[in-house]
Amino acid sequence: SAGCACGSCRGPTVGRSQRAKLSLRMQEVGDERIFGEASKLSADSATYCQSLEDLFPGAVAEEKFIENMSRVVMEVGFNPKTAINLVSTCRDEICRPFTEKLDSLWGESFNIASLGG
Repeated sequence: SAGCACGSCRGPTVGRSQRAKLSLRMQEVGDERIFGEASKLSADSATYCQSLEDLFPGAVAEEKFIENMSRVVMEVGFNPKTAINLVSTCRDEICRPFTEKLDSLWGESFNIASLGG
């Protein structure tokens, strides 16, 4: 075979249109995998919800928690203009949406979470 343009590898060449087709096929395979995993998760949502309730009885959605917490602290005089949004959650990315929601209501937070233990 002719090899690539530089001639050093002597391996088979893949033209631009072939690369595009390969790239599209790889994307399709990735999409299929993602959609398959999402389908499994959505099919098992009842089990997830039951496990959550079993392990953490009375757990509430973060939106509901933020709403209730805001109401309680505002009733005793705290508000976004005069209070600092102090947060101590895990620094893991799974907590970022929660912190971002707090920040959107209470202003930028002061994070007191530690990096380890």
